[in-house]
Amino acid sequence: MIDPEFLNELRTRLESAKEIVEFSHKYMAHAADPANRTGVITGVALQKFEQVYRDLIFVTNEISGKVLAGAHHRFLPVFACDELQHIDQPICPAALIDDLQKKWNLRANELRYLEQDANTGKT
Repeated sequence: MIDPEFLNELRTRLESAKEIVEFSHKYMAHAADPANRTGVITGVALQKFEQVYRDLIFVTNEISGKVLAGAHHRFLPVFACDELQHIDQPICPAALIDDLQKKWNLRANELRYLEQDANTGKT
């Protein structure tokens, strides 16, 4: 039997995405008219995306570890080419490429750590 408190925690974590989902539906996915956007935020801070991403990873790991007995998940996008190809073009100054690669590697390591925890049943 699944503990109801476990499900409540997952539900709470998933609620963190509500603001982003509404923003996406009203401004990007369906492009609602201004009258249908009443009460919806007009922008989302990157920190909010980070928190939602962490919550979704947490929920995935919890379900995998406690319900599905340790299914494996990948959270880092898999690119068919070099993920930084053409990064030196106008969108990014050449002087920042090394910093971007370091940030990419750091994020990749963080996600590998989360994946490893998911596979060992840790949360």
